[in-house]
Amino acid sequence: MELSAGGQCAVGLINNDSKNTSMDVKEIARILGMKEDTTEAEITERLNAMNQGKDEAANSRIRELEEKLRQMEAEKAAREKRAITTLVDAAVKAGKITVDKKQHFVELGSKVGVDSLTETLSCMNPAVKPTDVIGHHASAPGQKKFSEMDEKELKELRDNDRTVYCELYRSEFGIEPEFN
Repeated sequence: MELSAGGQCAVGLINNDSKNTSMDVKEIARILGMKEDTTEAEITERLNAMNQGKDEAANSRIRELEEKLRQMEAEKAAREKRAITTLVDAAVKAGKITVDKKQHFVELGSKVGVDSLTETLSCMNPAVKPTDVIGHHASAPGQKKFSEMDEKELKELRDNDRTVYCELYRSEFGIEPEFN
């Protein structure tokens, strides 16, 4: 059996078409960042070096990029840790959590992320101390208790004297009223 350009087999046509081969070599050389007049042997040598990891310029660039990525990841982790610590410190200061639970919430923030920790802490109300409720909010003589006032009186008081309204509400329920 004979494989030639005159027969029906395409192998002979491919092997005899030197114009396409030289164009392919130029394109491959350009892609590899080599000169257009680079020979097939030089391209083969370059590809072998790259495959064997001997292309020092490429390896150096890879190591440089890997180091930069490690630095960026470390900076991101440090920023997130600072943000978590700041959130937890603010929650302690606001009375939402106690100092002894601080480390627990820092670890929780590390696991779930800053956004989830922010959402969790925003759902928490500050603790109300019994001394804030008992005996410190006596109403003025002759002043009715919050529960003794009808809806019209409460609305009028809320609109005209919020300070008294807040004191009565706080003395009745032990928490600050929320205004919408």
